[in-house]
Amino acid sequence: MTQPNWYRDTTCKIHFDMHTPEHIHDVGRDFDPQAFARAVKATGAEAVCFFARCAYGWAYYPTAVGLPHPRLTRDLFGEGVHAMKAEGLRVIAYCAIDNAPSDLAAEHPEWPKRTPEGEPVPGHGTATSACAFGPFPHELLIPQFQEIAERYPVDGFFLDGVYQYFYRICHCENCRRGFGRDIPQANDDPNWRAYRHWQVQNVWETMDTAARAVEETRPGCLMGVNWLASVRWSVPPPPAIGYVTGDPPMQNCTFETALNLAAWAWRDVPADIMTQRMLHSWQDFTCRTPETIQTEFATGLASGAKLFVGDLLQPLTVQPDPDVMALMQVCFEFAQERVDVAAVGRRCADIAILSSPETTRGQGATWTVDDTPLRGAYHSIVTAGLTVDILFDDDLAEHLSRYRTLIVPEQRFISRTAGNAIAQFVRSGGGLVVIGALPKCVDPNEPDGAADSVAFETLTGLRRADRLSHELGYLQLRGTPAKHLWRDCDRFRPAIPVLGTPAAVEPDGATVLVNLTAPGETYQIGAKPPGEILEAPAITTFPCGDGTVMYCALPLASDVWKRGNPGARYVLEGMVREVTPDTTVERIGPSAVQVYAAANDDETVIQLVTYQPDGRTNMPHVIESPCEMTGVQIRVRDARAPRSVVVEPATTAETWTRQGDLTTIVVPPFTIHTAVRIRWC
Repeated sequence: MTQPNWYRDTTCKIHFDMHTPEHIHDVGRDFDPQAFARAVKATGAEAVCFFARCAYGWAYYPTAVGLPHPRLTRDLFGEGVHAMKAEGLRVIAYCAIDNAPSDLAAEHPEWPKRTPEGEPVPGHGTATSACAFGPFPHELLIPQFQEIAERYPVDGFFLDGVYQYFYRICHCENCRRGFGRDIPQANDDPNWRAYRHWQVQNVWETMDTAARAVEETRPGCLMGVNWLASVRWSVPPPPAIGYVTGDPPMQNCTFETALNLAAWAWRDVPADIMTQRMLHSWQDFTCRTPETIQTEFATGLASGAKLFVGDLLQPLTVQPDPDVMALMQVCFEFAQERVDVAAVGRRCADIAILSSPETTRGQGATWTVDDTPLRGAYHSIVTAGLTVDILFDDDLAEHLSRYRTLIVPEQRFISRTAGNAIAQFVRSGGGLVVIGALPKCVDPNEPDGAADSVAFETLTGLRRADRLSHELGYLQLRGTPAKHLWRDCDRFRPAIPVLGTPAAVEPDGATVLVNLTAPGETYQIGAKPPGEILEAPAITTFPCGDGTVMYCALPLASDVWKRGNPGARYVLEGMVREVTPDTTVERIGPSAVQVYAAANDDETVIQLVTYQPDGRTNMPHVIESPCEMTGVQIRVRDARAPRSVVVEPATTAETWTRQGDLTTIVVPPFTIHTAVRIRWC
């Protein structure tokens, strides 16, 4: 019988980073495992991620499979594991998986990643970059995971460096033979999409195999892989993975937490985002403020996820900084006050945004999805006070029916199965907003030319036209049927410039709400004012089955993210509201407050998180003095009337008003986070 997933019930976790090259002497010399475990336990942490194998390929225990660090003075990992288990802490074994020590790589010439000339690709320090598509994972990594799980009472694994498998294309014989055709090199090679799909399928299968091997060795031992199944790939996790996780860049970690968990936290597998106590990076000892980390923790809990925070250890003492542990304790105490209410129900949302792996087509060697339009669409929806999740192509057939509306933001290609699921969703009454290019439907191994270009023409009531040459287009809403797409509180409707080439379409049943305005003659040292109104649709609407489809030919979402274009955001929001007239949950009030919803049979929990960076420096964003947030209301649509409404963690009862099936609640003033718990009659 499969063991229960302990990760679901473990909120507070700490990871300690300590990648140590071989020239560092006396590694672990002053380590006091009992003092280490007591210090971590005192923070309120429930689990610790501790180094077993670093990015240089060295092990921190006496391995018989790999190589221990040449200056290791003791079984550092093992002593730490036993001391932490004695304190009641769960232990996750950290293993970097992208490098092999050069001596091992020389003994196994089939392990290294190879250049086109056949030379090994250098890794970190003196290590060698390993190829994931040959025997390396099966001859070294998985046996080493099994060795760790057999020797030590670990509860899980955190694998790091999977993304390195996709950098620096490998030209070894295993890759040539496995892919079955020439490995692409030039950016215009038509085989890039098929090659990247082959890579993903292999890595996902290997990670699944590794997770199953660990579970067989130590039942209940879970495996997570840093950034696996994230938006970068837009492919769901393998079945055996025990949790999904990632450590985002620190420029705006609150947004990164919310965005990435929107793609993870609605799934059945538990998720978290590993924030850091360091201000800039894993090489920086500058400490962040507790208010910054608390805001990220609040975002994680409100998203329906768990918490993970990273710190640094020094290789001789291997002891946590007591001041950093005091910071961790403050932040974990903040989190524990909110754990119970955050655990109520399952995350739910009205809006879904599609991120397709097929959008890597045309990007050449770039293996990551261009998430710019995804970020712009997500930012627009959360700023509007609506609830939103992110779905991948392979999610749609099973999960799209949970949502009211789907946004397809500037996805030039999507999979055929995704296209079929979207068509069924719309014809059954779902709303659809398509931004930018009309997607073409294609399977991963098909060339671009085999894509179906008709499916989305049928859905939108449009047909493709000759390409437009402008790199800028304007929306002029005043006096058109689209004038309501600007926000209601303004008396003006200025022209909205949107950077990027507009898609060229013609109506084929769709109603045109506003046409494109071309840029006028250049003046003002490069300024391009609104010019001629073209006979080219900019925004259209089309009834399709029982649903409604709205389309905008301009890349609104990218312009929101790249330039912060408020007009583009208003239009995108307005289109979503047009096809989603009766939202289930909505925040009314300051746009700095993001709303999250979760529900079970008897109650709904609405969580609110404020984001208030001080704005006095460049990057990363720092929160030092968040003010009390006022003027916030939430509206919840449900046929049942509330039996009680309680605000937590203050546990104060609140009054509400009700009109039809809509309950409106005035939220008391709060700082960083609050939750409204509604029990229904």
